[in-house]
Amino acid sequence: MSEKELIADLVGIVGDAHVARDEASRQFVAADFFMSGPVPMCVVAPGTTDELALVVRATAKAGHAVIARGGGLSYTGGYVPTRPGSVTIDTRRLDRIIDISPANMTVTAECGVTWETLIAALAPHRLRPPSFGPTTGRYSTLGGGLSNNAMFFGAANRGTAIDSVIGLDVVLADGSVVRTGSGAVRAGAPFFRGNGPDLTGLFLADAGAMGIKAAATLKLDPVPGGIAYASFSFARYEDMIAAAADVARTCLASECLGVSPYVAGAPGAATAPSLHVTVEGWSQRIAEEHAEAVIAVVAGRGTSIDPVLPKFVRGQPFGFVAHPLDPKGRLQIWTHGAFPFATAASAYRAVGAYLDGQAATLRQHAIDASISIAIAGTMMIVEPVLYWSDVPSEIHRRGMGPLPATVSSTANAAATSAAREIRSGFKDVLRRVGAAHMQHGKFYTLDQTLQPATLALLRSVKQTLDPDGIVNPGALGL
Repeated sequence: MSEKELIADLVGIVGDAHVARDEASRQFVAADFFMSGPVPMCVVAPGTTDELALVVRATAKAGHAVIARGGGLSYTGGYVPTRPGSVTIDTRRLDRIIDISPANMTVTAECGVTWETLIAALAPHRLRPPSFGPTTGRYSTLGGGLSNNAMFFGAANRGTAIDSVIGLDVVLADGSVVRTGSGAVRAGAPFFRGNGPDLTGLFLADAGAMGIKAAATLKLDPVPGGIAYASFSFARYEDMIAAAADVARTCLASECLGVSPYVAGAPGAATAPSLHVTVEGWSQRIAEEHAEAVIAVVAGRGTSIDPVLPKFVRGQPFGFVAHPLDPKGRLQIWTHGAFPFATAASAYRAVGAYLDGQAATLRQHAIDASISIAIAGTMMIVEPVLYWSDVPSEIHRRGMGPLPATVSSTANAAATSAAREIRSGFKDVLRRVGAAHMQHGKFYTLDQTLQPATLALLRSVKQTLDPDGIVNPGALGL
């Protein structure tokens, strides 16, 4: 089948208005915030699961790769094509809230809905998922969050977004639709994930490599009646990390974020490293008691400070990240590793030592750095971030809200190239110290990190689900 014939078939499925073939639209989805690939043949926006299934079936039959894209906020190549002639599926028309069941404490929604829209729909019921989205939830979609293991709000004591999932509707490479969890029981309902082997888990944190998520059912929690905050400063980053682990072990924190600027030879010493905690409770009194307990746990390691940051973040949970640049209007890029509490400090130290070796390059190109941490259930994220001046790309300009007036209009390709090289080094350092990852995409590839037997099993699963390798080829390193 020719490309012209395939496009005609796709137009027949979703309508001409929902198949973009112009150069600008195709170029836009060929890159994320840090990686780029071949321009896709077209961008298709199905409006129903049936349309999604037909689009996948037609594309697969024609022998073209198919890639799902949600809000587009990837920085690990998640939806970036690896093959010419790919078809990018824009999932954002799949945005219905299918069912809210306070009686069953579940919500089912299509995977193109944003986290902000989902939480707003649940608000009248005073309900929300246990882990209820990333900070970019105004733009990030449910499907993207589940593909990339999103975390932040509610994550410290409730885990990442995938820990809230009960079941999925997934379109496989041949266009068939598979339902997982108890919703797959004949005449059943979606309320229980563990109905036999965990097929739901095959399609979570998969970078969209195993299938395209059409809808998801999440479990719900009551929205707590009280909220309180605590922030701390520390003399050393080791104390900040130890305090974050202590807070995590109490299971009292909804969010726990540490921030530490980098100084060559002494990471975190430019200004005191700081830790910021949000706690909740059934009532305001209980929330305040939880905050007092957190303060008592941290006492001796750090000093309490005004909790301005966590209050600001919760004051506008999906609005405080307005654009993808830093407050100075510079480009920024994140690299992360996930670790158990006991090894996070050594991982932080390894990242700091690597940055020490890059100090001359950082000074030459005026690249700043920080190393942040965050808690999600039983893991601690260690995340070095680079900041530098260069002209923003189209995805920076259109991917989120308006850019600040401080944005650079001067090209600085040398700094961007240096940041790219340093980031590659971060990945190598994190691999050597045994990091796990969340947003794998095509950057943290499992073919380089998994034990051989585990990798062989994963490849076997991929081969079974997608024998021709047409669903987001290259994702996860498969």
